Amino acid sequence: MKVNEFVQPPFLQAEEFRERVNVLERALEEKGAKIVWLASYPRSGNGMLRALLYFALNPRATDMADYRTATLDLHARFTLEHVQALPEAEIQGTRVVFIKSHFMCNAMAQFVDRTFGAIHLFRNPFEVAVSDFIASEYYSVCHDEKLLDAHFMNYFRYFSAFNLSPTSSLYGYGSWPEHYFSWKKLPLYSDAQVVSLSFADLVGDREKVRHCLEAFGLPVSRERLDWMYEQSRREKAFVVSETSSAIGGQDGHIPHYITPATVKKAISERAQPFRGYLEEKYALWMALL
Repeated sequence: MKVNEFVQPPFLQAEEFRERVNVLERALEEKGAKIVWLASYPRSGNGMLRALLYFALNPRATDMADYRTATLDLHARFTLEHVQALPEAEIQGTRVVFIKSHFMCNAMAQFVDRTFGAIHLFRNPFEVAVSDFIASEYYSVCHDEKLLDAHFMNYFRYFSAFNLSPTSSLYGYGSWPEHYFSWKKLPLYSDAQVVSLSFADLVGDREKVRHCLEAFGLPVSRERLDWMYEQSRREKAFVVSETSSAIGGQDGHIPHYITPATVKKAISERAQPFRGYLEEKYALWMALL
């Protein structure tokens, strides 16, 4: 299994998490800022959301060279200086910074007094499974068809049985429905401002995205948002073209998990026997309050 190059291995991440929490709490105290969580299950579009936030927080930016500096990744290494340098938005007199987290809401209990709200991003679990399998296992085994088939079947049987990926179980992110409802129900017992946004809306409903950004102190015009999407699309296409030669080899790796459409299509077609079951459960979860 491969994990994101920007994310530490599970045990190391757990070991250093307490230290990062202390750094974050200190920096937020100094800044006098609160947190808007970019809360999502892995492979749900958080990278795209962070790219849009980068442009919204930096109106003069013309490319994405420094897009990771606009928001913080709770799962990656960061320093006090990183947090202090985060750009801020202001909502009704409250200064906020944006921090990505794949953890369930209850795992953020130590930040309850520092939480302003969350952009809760979610995605159809079948699409999550396809994307996560490619990111975590495909490039390690795609050189051997028998090995690929064995890993594929093991992965999708596991995901279908437990509603989570082997990777997510290692990192303690919980199952898909546990994660979804932990954030979806936050406003029932908290004053936190939560906007839920599906991946389908993120890629297909720009007006809804614009209202989401505006709700968290980042008003953008429709024209500016269209430009932001175009810049994000161009950057993605560039990374794919620059790394496509690596696909298919034993050491093949796509930085930031930018995956060519041909690979996504092949794995999605291979996973069709699991689709109906996962989407039936998804429809059931969406029908619950």
